[in-house]
This record gives sequence, C-alpha cells and structure tokens, in this order.
Amino acid sequence: MGLSFAVGVLVARHFGPTEFGQITFVVATAGVFGSLSSLGLDDLVPKDMAQDKQPGVSVDDMQRTALTMRLFGGGLSYLLLLVAVWWTDEFGLLFWLAFILGPYFLLQATDVYEYRLRVEGGFGQIARVRTLASLGANLLKATVVWLSFPLAWLAATMTAEFGLNALLFNKIAAMHAGWGRGQFRVEYAQQLLSRSWKIILAGVLMMVQSRIEYFLVEHFLGWDSVGQYAAALKVVELFDVVTVILVTIMLPEFARKYQESPERTVRQGYLLGCMSFMILMPVMGAAIWLFPIAYGEQYAPAFAVLSLFMLRPFFIMVNSVRNMMLVIEHKFWYPPFCAAIGVIASLGFGCYLIPLLGLWGAVLSAVLSLFASTFLADLVANRKNLIAFLSCWREIKPICQGLRGV
Repeated sequence: MGLSFAVGVLVARHFGPTEFGQITFVVATAGVFGSLSSLGLDDLVPKDMAQDKQPGVSVDDMQRTALTMRLFGGGLSYLLLLVAVWWTDEFGLLFWLAFILGPYFLLQATDVYEYRLRVEGGFGQIARVRTLASLGANLLKATVVWLSFPLAWLAATMTAEFGLNALLFNKIAAMHAGWGRGQFRVEYAQQLLSRSWKIILAGVLMMVQSRIEYFLVEHFLGWDSVGQYAAALKVVELFDVVTVILVTIMLPEFARKYQESPERTVRQGYLLGCMSFMILMPVMGAAIWLFPIAYGEQYAPAFAVLSLFMLRPFFIMVNSVRNMMLVIEHKFWYPPFCAAIGVIASLGFGCYLIPLLGLWGAVLSAVLSLFASTFLADLVANRKNLIAFLSCWREIKPICQGLRGV
C-alpha cells in the first residue's frame, strides 16, 4: 500500500490533474461493474467453504464452480464497461483506456484461489502474491513516468498487476493437486445466484454511490476538478482498504462463531472495526500533513478538502462489518436497500452541493451519503444493528480478560 501510494503520487504529479482525472474516471467507471464481475461470490463462497455444509458439493466443486462463474461475470463486465465509456466518449481516449484496462475483470477470476487460501489459513501465501504483483506493477508505473510514456501505457500497467496476481495464484493452485479435481455444479451455481443477486445489486448500487461524485464533478466542474477529487480520494482509500482487509480476514471465523453467540459476535465485529479506525487516526493525520509535500502546489484544492474526507473510512468500516454480518445472517435484501438510500442521497446532495460549493460540495456529498446509507438506514429499518454498534463497548472487558488469559 505504501509503495502504491508513493508511485501514485509520482503518476499524479507527472500527468497533472486533467490527465490524472481522465484515467481515474475510467477506473471509477470500471468499479461500478466490479460487483457484477465477482457475481457477489466474494463473501458467499468463502463462507460456504468454511462451513462445508452444501450436500453433494465438495470444496473442490465449489472452487471450480466459482471460477467458471467469475470468468463469465468478468467477460460480461468488460463488455458493459466498453459500452458505458463509448456512450460517454465514443471512440475517444477514454474508450481506448477502458479497452486496455477492462481485461482485469477476467483476470480477477483467479481470486477464487484466494477464497480457498483464506479458509485454509494461507494468509502468508496471499500476502506474498499480492505484494509481488504490486511490486511488479508499481515498477512498471514508475518506468512509464520515467520514460514519459502516454496515458494508455499507464492503463496497461494497471491491467498487468491483475495479470501477475492471476499468474501467481495459478501457480499456487498447481501446487495443490486436489484443487483441480472439482467439477462445475449447475445446482450449486444456481443456488449461489439465487443468494447473490441481491449482493450484486447492492454492490453495483454501492459503487455508484461511491463513484457518482466523479461523474457529477466532471459534469459541473470539469476534468481538472476530477483530478483534484481523485487525488484526495486515493489517499483516503488507503485507509478504506484496511477495514476491508480486516473484514475479509474475519469472515470465515465469525461465520463459525455466529452460531454460538449471534449478538456478541456482531458487537465484537464492530468493536474490532472501531479499534482499527482509532489506530489509523494518527496515520491519517500524518497523511494529511504529508499531502501537500508529496503532491505539490498543483493539487492544493485537494489538500483543502482532505480533512473532511477522512471521515469516509469510518463509515466504510461500519458498512463493511454490517455487510459481513448480513451475509452470515442471510439478510441479502438489506444491502440493496441501504445502497439505494446512498445513491439517492448522493444524487440529491451532489446536484445541490457541487454547483454551490465546488470541490467541498463533492466531498461533503460523499460523506453525507455514507452517513445516510449506514446510520439513517439502520435507524429506519434495522435498529437492532444500530444498537449492536452503539453497545459494542460492552465487549472490551471480555476481550481484555481473554488477552490476559493468553
């Protein structure tokens, strides 16, 4: 993450706010289709593998079925990305950037091997794969900046990172002989889709919510402001990722514990999320202080709004923990409801605040929409979850006692 951030600064400084805004606009558009590409399997399949309670379906069958489905979802998402960007820019620069970047949807299918490693405790292997791929991709990005290659080459390096991930995960899969013995199970695939379509819908809506400011900023303020917004968001997303990683690691274990003590498990999830956010707060302060030094004067407007933007990781943490628990509880209807509230709030706040306040309006709109899709949504339709969040402090004493026992 640190290396990616450092290279990202070099990229932003080299290409400037306008071109940086264009490439991030394409990445943001691709992100809208990310949930469709994964078909909502990122949470369901690891949970199924951990519990291993699907009659007649082995873990190897789950892996083969999920891999096939991910390849189909990736191809469909690539096609939709090209159509969406063509609708915006026809066959201009944005379309060709999307054409180069889009194959990563297909390459991400090998994340299925990560599902298996997570369940079997192979976090060291996952870390090595992700780190090596990131190192290779960032070296390529630095080379693009050093040689002053055009923007299309930068898009190619982004795709290359997913290619390296796929290559390394395939290598690990080849080392596990049993992993190749599974069969595609039509019944299991149908069952997955019957459970995941609500997750897919929620994922698409949540990505629209989190990326809609890009489109509104471009519409109201232009490409330079898109680059400014993107530079600030790139810093904030470093801290978003920490909460997502935390939830990814917790899911298999919490799926096992939930059956024993549901309410306590939910509270513990929120407590761990809040603790991770508090630990990150000094690092966030350091990031704000370093931002103008790293990005330079050309990104001064982004620096001005960065402090307000740092509220985003808190809401991302709450939403990530809540969604993890909803998957465990099989309440798949609720994430689309929350995401729909977030999209409506983003559109309403964005269309009003961005013309009025400029970049400040975009950031304020993003934060308010996250507040609406988390706490306001729970206040309306899921107060039990809101109570669990507010009472998570009750788990501090049991956790401390457990640590003393260890």
